[in-house]
Amino acid sequence: MLRSVILMCITCLVAVLALDAQDGQGNGAPKAGRPPVVRSPAHPGFVGDTLDVVPLTTLQAMERAERVLYVQSTGSKVKRGVGGNIFTYTTFRVIRAAKGTARAEIELRLLGGRIDNEVIVSPLNLDFRSGDRFVLFLGKDNAEGYPTLIPQAIYTVKMQDGVEVVDPTPTGLQFYHAKGGKAYTTSPSIVPLEDFIFSLEHVR
Repeated sequence: MLRSVILMCITCLVAVLALDAQDGQGNGAPKAGRPPVVRSPAHPGFVGDTLDVVPLTTLQAMERAERVLYVQSTGSKVKRGVGGNIFTYTTFRVIRAAKGTARAEIELRLLGGRIDNEVIVSPLNLDFRSGDRFVLFLGKDNAEGYPTLIPQAIYTVKMQDGVEVVDPTPTGLQFYHAKGGKAYTTSPSIVPLEDFIFSLEHVR
């Protein structure tokens, strides 16, 4: 009796191992019922895409930026880049430049994304969804020619009470009314988009 039980257990174990081996020979598609494999990025190849997160006011970010652009996302794609890391590439239509110059369209590369069942978590907790608009502060291009991003100065454009405003509230700036150019006399809690861009253009 004991011998029969042992033989049955061995048979079941072999069957399970065989099924698991067969499952591991797939084409890279996510395995149903399995959580994604989250890994740290490979060290080489993404130094130019790491994000400096020391606190900055909007004025300090403006002083560091090579370009400050009002843009609209036109879509993102995820693919592998240098070092075998996973990157998200987002294209933006440039609506207006508050500092510097830019082509009609730019492409931004950020570390992070998902391919099949493999995930690298982005250091930036924000999705650039197609159609959404932003004011982005950009540094010098990295070694691969992609603009670097100043993450402390990413402003989402939203509608509030029928007016386009930026979120979060910018800091450290002297604000001006775009219509008439008159300076604000108090620090605002909500800043209209047009006043924000006009104020950035008048930073001295």
